[in-house]
Amino acid sequence: MKGSKKAFVGKWKKAKSVSGYQVRYSTASSMKKAKTKSTKATKLKVSGLKSKKKYNVQLRSYRKLSGKTYYSAWTKAKTVKTR
Repeated sequence: MKGSKKAFVGKWKKAKSVSGYQVRYSTASSMKKAKTKSTKATKLKVSGLKSKKKYNVQLRSYRKLSGKTYYSAWTKAKTVKTR
């Protein structure tokens, strides 16, 4: 995770046989009122955030099979600070 002006960029390694990834972020460590973004890429830029704030960020992968979606567990939260 890397913070930039009113945004952050997340990169991660590609996992085998997944349909996509979800990234959730919140200023609260409990992840209350967290916002979630989905992507199929291994990089995501989240912008439109408040400057000079710490955000807790988590990632999980998902896979779609036979019309159902299966999710992995959320990763441990990483803290990133916007500029």
